[in-house]
Amino acid sequence: MEKDRRALGFLEVQGYSVALAAMDKACKTADIEIRGIDSNNPDPGARLCIPVMVQVKFTGNVSSVQSALEAARAEALRHIPEEAVLVHSIASGAEGVNGLIGIGKVSPSVRAGREFVRSDGSYDAIGLVEAEHFATAVHLTDLMCKTAYVEYIHSERYLGGKLVTVIVGGSTANVQAAMEAVLRYGELYAGAAPKTAITVTNPHPEIMRFICKQPDRKGTTARRRRKP
Repeated sequence: MEKDRRALGFLEVQGYSVALAAMDKACKTADIEIRGIDSNNPDPGARLCIPVMVQVKFTGNVSSVQSALEAARAEALRHIPEEAVLVHSIASGAEGVNGLIGIGKVSPSVRAGREFVRSDGSYDAIGLVEAEHFATAVHLTDLMCKTAYVEYIHSERYLGGKLVTVIVGGSTANVQAAMEAVLRYGELYAGAAPKTAITVTNPHPEIMRFICKQPDRKGTTARRRRKP
C-alpha cells in the first residue's frame, strides 16, 4: 500500500505535554508513525485552562490507527476533560492528502530513518512541564534540575497560548521527584503553577524524535553531568 493511502489518525487536545503523553501510549499500543504536530489558538476571549490546541497527525493500517486513537484518548482523559479531547480517523486518505498531514510547527529533531540522539544514550523516564511565560518555565526547569538528578532535554515555545513546554529526563524516581517539586512550588506560588506536569516512563522512540537533542557540528552531544 502506498504510504499516502494508509489510514490517517488525528488527535487534538489541549496542551503539548498532554499530546506527547497521549501519543507515547498510542505508539506503545500500535505500529504507527507520527507525521506532524501543529497547534492553533482559540479566540482571545475563550476560557480554556490551557489556551492552545495541539493536533497530532499519524499514519498506520486501519486497525493500528484505531487502537492508537483509543489509547491516546484514554491517556489524554487522565489529564484534561473530555470536551478537550478529539480523535478522528480516515480509513484511506485521498491522493495528495498526505502532503497536508506533514505540515506542523513542530518538526522531528532528526532525519527519518536515523536513531535519535540523547546525551547519555537512554532515559528511563521524561518529565513534561508546561508553564505560562518563558521566565516561569526557566525557573521551574532550574528547580527541577536542582531538586532531582534530571537533565534538561528540550523546550518548545512556538506553539502559542503564552505556554512553554520544558522536558527533562532521568530515572523514573528522579523524574517523579522533579514533577512533585514543581507541583509543590505551584501550590506555594500560584503565579508559578505549571499547567501540567506529567511523567512518561520508558518514552517511545517515535515521540523522542520530536523532543530529543540535536548533535553538534562534530556529531556529538553535550556530556551528561556526573554525580559527585
